[in-house]
Amino acid sequence: MNSTIVAMEPRLWMAFLEDVRCAQENKVVFAAKSTPMKSIPAADVVNISGVLMRSVPAEYKAYGLDMTGYDEIAEAVMKAANSKSERIILNVSSGGGMTDGIDVAIDAIRAAKAVKPVYAYTDGLVASAAYWLASQADNVFATRLTEVGGIGVYSVMYDASEAMKARGIEVVVARSGSVKGAGIYGDVITDEMRKVEQETVDAIAEKFFNDVAASRVEIDKGATTSGRTWLAETAKELNLIDGIVKNVFDLPDAINALTREAQATTATATPEPQPEEPITMAEDHECAVAAERERVLAISAAFADDPAFARKHIDAGSTLEAAKAAHYDILKARNEALAAMSDATPAPMKNSGEAAAQDARPGYFARMKEIAAEKGISLMAAAKIAQRENPEAYEAECFGGGN
Repeated sequence: MNSTIVAMEPRLWMAFLEDVRCAQENKVVFAAKSTPMKSIPAADVVNISGVLMRSVPAEYKAYGLDMTGYDEIAEAVMKAANSKSERIILNVSSGGGMTDGIDVAIDAIRAAKAVKPVYAYTDGLVASAAYWLASQADNVFATRLTEVGGIGVYSVMYDASEAMKARGIEVVVARSGSVKGAGIYGDVITDEMRKVEQETVDAIAEKFFNDVAASRVEIDKGATTSGRTWLAETAKELNLIDGIVKNVFDLPDAINALTREAQATTATATPEPQPEEPITMAEDHECAVAAERERVLAISAAFADDPAFARKHIDAGSTLEAAKAAHYDILKARNEALAAMSDATPAPMKNSGEAAAQDARPGYFARMKEIAAEKGISLMAAAKIAQRENPEAYEAECFGGGN
C-alpha cells in the first residue's frame, strides 16, 4: 500500500506536512518548538519532541523542524541505562508520528526499566505514538492542562481517479496482484484495497493498545481507544497517567511520593506471619501414640520372618533404622562364621545309598542361598528353612556330624 500508517494527531500531522513543504520550497529554517529539559537531580533526561519517525533525514534537521527519530530515542535511553544515574526521565512533548520504527524505542525503554526506574513527564501534549512511548515508563506524570491519549492509528489514501478523468487523464497501473500498488495517485481504490488497508490499521492499533496495557494493566480498552485525548485529570481517572504536577520542578517530589505510596501498599498487602497455635497436651499425646503405632508396625513388618528379633527391638524402643542396622550386623557375623566353618570342615564320609540320595540335593549353604534368593528373605531366615529341609546337611556342614 502506498500509504503511511500514522499515530499522530491529524491537525499536527497536516501542520507538519505543510512545514516540510514550506521548508523544501522556500528553504525556511524553523526554530525548535519545544524546550529540552536540562536536568533533574540524579536522573538522565531523554528529550522526545515534535514529529516522531524511524530516523530524521539530515535535510529536515537542517531546516530546524521539530522532530525526533526513534533511533535517537533508543540510543539515548540505552546510554542513560548504562550511566551512573539513579533514574531516567522521558521528557515528552509530542503529538505522535509514524508507527514505522517505533519498536526499537519501545524495546530500549523496556530494557532500561530492568536496570533502573524510568519515568515519563509532559507539560503540553503526549498523544498517539508519543503516548505509546510514554506508557512504557514505570510511571507517567503530566501538568494539569496537558492533553493525554490518542490511542489508535490511521492512514490516508486519496482516490483522485474521477478528478483525473475530468481533466482527461487516465491512470493505467499494471499490477501483479489485485492490491499491489494501491493508493497510486489517480488510480481507483477498490473495495478490496480499502479492506486490506483497514485490516493493517486494525492490526497496528491492536498492537498499540496491547503495548500500553502490558505496562498499564488497569487501563480500560473500551474507554480509551476512541482516538481522542483528555486533560490530565480525566487521563488520571482513566489510568493513562499516574500523577499530576504543577511543573517540572515538582517532578522529583511526585516520584518520591508515588514510590512511598507503592511501598506502603505492598507492606499492607503482605500479611504478617501468624504465630503457630501451641499444641495441646491431648494433641501431643495423640501424636505420640500414632508415632509409636507406626514404629511397632514398621519393625514387625520388616522382620516378619524373625518375630523374636522384632519383639526384642520393639521392647527396646529401637527405631526401624536401628533395628535394620542390628539385623545386618547379626547376619554379617553369622554368615562369616558359617563360611569359615564350611571352609574348614572336610566333607563327611557317606555310604553309597546316602551319597546317591544326598548328592541329588544341594548342600546346606548352597540351599540357604537359593532360598534367600527365591523368597527374597534374609540369609538368617533362609538358614532355618534349609535346616528343616535337610538337617543332615546342616549337621554335616556346620558341625561335622553324620553317619
